[in-house]
Amino acid sequence: DAMSAGVEFSREPGVTQKMIAYLSFVRAKENAGQERALVTAAFAANRTEPDQYRAILSRIHRQDAYFDDFRSIAAAREKASLEAVLSGDAEKQVARYRDILTSRADQGGFGVDPTEWFKTVTRKIDALHDTETLITKQIDDETQAELKSGRSQLIAILIACLAAISLSMFISLRVASGISAPLSEMVRF
Repeated sequence: DAMSAGVEFSREPGVTQKMIAYLSFVRAKENAGQERALVTAAFAANRTEPDQYRAILSRIHRQDAYFDDFRSIAAAREKASLEAVLSGDAEKQVARYRDILTSRADQGGFGVDPTEWFKTVTRKIDALHDTETLITKQIDDETQAELKSGRSQLIAILIACLAAISLSMFISLRVASGISAPLSEMVRF
């Protein structure tokens, strides 16, 4: 996908690290959205099928794995933002709903209003979006700084090249006039 390609083609280690962290974060958030849909269906039906339950658990475990990956490479500020979300009220309520789902997965009868689950997990996902915005801003800021530095280097190289060309032309003209004047004198005799 496009994000993976961006990571592959980045030549700046700092930007690449932030993009890898961002990629892990977005994948975790995507799994949270899939969990929302799957659990909403289970709570609406007031039961879950084994394949559906395995799919739900898979989304939860993927979130955990991607968040662990994110934590291992993200900057302190980004990690703090994630931890604020994961220790917040919405996440605590999501955990309670997950416990209900897990404890009654084989028999159903969850007694959970699916719209309440949906609202709660959406609050969590919205809070994750705030962290995502922070991450993308930091990537953009670092990329802009690298771009500015690259432009400055390019301008310095261009100025040095123009100076070298000007010096070469000046020396060439001096050498040419130094040679042509004596030759002109010789030809006149």
